[in-house]
Amino acid sequence: MLTCTVASHPWVAVVFETSATLFWFAGFVALAVFLSQLLFCRGPVCAAAKATAAAGGFEFALWLSTTVLTAKDVFKLGFRRPTAMRPAMKETV
Repeated sequence: MLTCTVASHPWVAVVFETSATLFWFAGFVALAVFLSQLLFCRGPVCAAAKATAAAGGFEFALWLSTTVLTAKDVFKLGFRRPTAMRPAMKETV
């Protein structure tokens, strides 16, 4: 199985995953704040928007856990690249 830490440089994967997680957090918080400031919010459309904000919070928690697991995997390796990315060592005679 090819993971993101093998397909690309591990630190790049952590940076992209962390930035995407932060943008997701900012997005669902902005939606929740926007909905809380509305003076008139009734009906199925508003209920769907509130459910979307709540689901966004749950999805953020799940995404944060995958970010933590990716970072944990990368921090185990340090600055070394995974063995699948290293060129094969040739013996010289």
